[in-house]
Amino acid sequence: MILGILALTSCQPSYDMWKAERDMKKGRWGEAESRLQKIADNHPESEWEQRALMLKGCAEFRRGKLDKAEETLSRGKDSYPEGEWADDCEYYLARVRFELGNTEEALTGFKRVMSAYGDDPKRSNKKIMALEEIEYIQKQRSSHGDSQ
Repeated sequence: MILGILALTSCQPSYDMWKAERDMKKGRWGEAESRLQKIADNHPESEWEQRALMLKGCAEFRRGKLDKAEETLSRGKDSYPEGEWADDCEYYLARVRFELGNTEEALTGFKRVMSAYGDDPKRSNKKIMALEEIEYIQKQRSSHGDSQ
């Protein structure tokens, strides 16, 4: 019976996800990255993998590991294109690309997010954030005389 309980708890990504999100809230980015990678490895080609990669990319972003974050978020977006977290991966990927100086790619990503979120009220905050990012990039361009 104990082995059955242990097997059940080790297979439940929701508990590991909760622990990873708790680590992130406490600023324990490295611990969160490890937990999230484990979830992604144990649940390939699923929404669990996608959510884990999205959060792992955010943790890497917070730690200044921008190239790694870009790779992780790209993998998350591509791993399950129709998944619930694909658009969130796209949003954070655009933020990372902006920080890396890839303004055109960032702008394109934010515009895709705006389109993908549509009128979904659950995503209105992210849509507003994407719109603010687009406006910021456009203001920055106009103040520098950038004609891209």
